[in-house]
Amino acid sequence: MRARQLKYEALLVKRSDMEQTMREHLQMMEEQQRKKDEELMQMMAEQQWKKDEEHRKMMEEQQRSLVEQQERRMQLMAEQMREQLVEQIRQLQSLFRECIESENQKASSFVLGLISEAEVDSFNLPIYATWAREMTELVAKDGHFSNERMGMTTHQSIMDGRPMSGQLSMMQLRASLSDIISKYFGAEIIDELFHRFYKKNPRVFRSAGVHV
Repeated sequence: MRARQLKYEALLVKRSDMEQTMREHLQMMEEQQRKKDEELMQMMAEQQWKKDEEHRKMMEEQQRSLVEQQERRMQLMAEQMREQLVEQIRQLQSLFRECIESENQKASSFVLGLISEAEVDSFNLPIYATWAREMTELVAKDGHFSNERMGMTTHQSIMDGRPMSGQLSMMQLRASLSDIISKYFGAEIIDELFHRFYKKNPRVFRSAGVHV
């Protein structure tokens, strides 16, 4: 009886040891699995980060390329507009000088004794056509506006969208320049000056319509 009891107790101890061993083995397997899961998650996170980083770099490169293309287009467009504006200013200055210095006007009471040749020679229109980059910098410096894009357009009527008449274009030019001219030469010449100016070459007012 005593032997059987000892044998039974030995079996219980052995069973307890086996259960302990199994628990330790399970814990070890769980720990190994946990480490594998962590390593897998870390690897997946690193792969995703690399993909995100590559995508970010690609998007930045595309954005940089688009900005460079836009800047090149704006620069080319600005150069073309500047050349056209400079040429139009030369034409207007030349026409203005011709209007004042023409033989018919010299003989009329309009010019006689009112404008000297020295005044005509010293007169300059204070107009400066900026480059695209200069315009962008000025807009950014002001801080109240944003420059989305630049383009060339022509004079159009607000009412129906058709090209403006030469007379209306001349009136707009007069509105912007009459104050400067009147301060330099006197207000009494303005009406006759712009009337003769338009009659001298109305083609300029029909064709000059480049704006930014």
